[in-house]
Amino acid sequence: MKPFIRSNKYSALKAKFYFNMNFTILFIFILILIWGGWALRKYIRPYFRRKQLKEWLQHHPKQAQLEISMNALSSLYRFSFSHQVAKFSQITRGLKQQVYLYGEIDLLNFIYILDKLNPNTEDVFYDLGSGAGKAVFTAATAFPFKKAVGIEIIPELITLSRSRLAKYHEQPFDNISHCQIQFIQGDFLEIPLKDATIVFVNATAFSARFWQYVLQKLIALPKNTRVIINTHTLPEQYFNLISQDYEIMSWGLTRVSLYQRR
Repeated sequence: MKPFIRSNKYSALKAKFYFNMNFTILFIFILILIWGGWALRKYIRPYFRRKQLKEWLQHHPKQAQLEISMNALSSLYRFSFSHQVAKFSQITRGLKQQVYLYGEIDLLNFIYILDKLNPNTEDVFYDLGSGAGKAVFTAATAFPFKKAVGIEIIPELITLSRSRLAKYHEQPFDNISHCQIQFIQGDFLEIPLKDATIVFVNATAFSARFWQYVLQKLIALPKNTRVIINTHTLPEQYFNLISQDYEIMSWGLTRVSLYQRR
């Protein structure tokens, strides 16, 4: 009987070993899938998208001017620590809602997006939830807008935006477009957009409930106003879709749609 008992114990240990090994392999496989998906969205796909954008820029008739604008913006935001400022504000003010999550544009990719809309000297750009103001400065320096406006509710980010604006006026940025730039502190749902012709909304972190309020704000826009929106889509009843693609943001690729108010 003893050999039989030993055999059973050996079989049980062997089965337990294989079970644990299979579970470990499965766990590692799941981690690889999760990490792989994150790496694909955050690094791999943006890498190839950025190569496409650089090629697009090389063939753009205003390549030199756009590169000057990008260099000026890089200088303007050097050592701005915008992500850290946003995080500090969220912690100190107890802003735990998802809507306050901070993200930024990619300069070259946002130039590409705006270029699709062919802005002119009669256009007025609004960024709803402008953060540190990068989208506003990109519009103001790379294109001949009449005015570029950022609306942001968090005081520290408005302070940062206005400090960049002061630096912008102090430095001699030559050979780039110049227009009126304004940063407004407040809730963009409560601020009129009567003069807006191009509106940008980084809506990726918006909850379903908050998005409904934003949607009503966008529906109230004047006829022919163009809208750049991340992640969400707008109803065909009120908007014509101009284009839709996956573009680079600070957290990776995200769907960006361009619309025009009917």
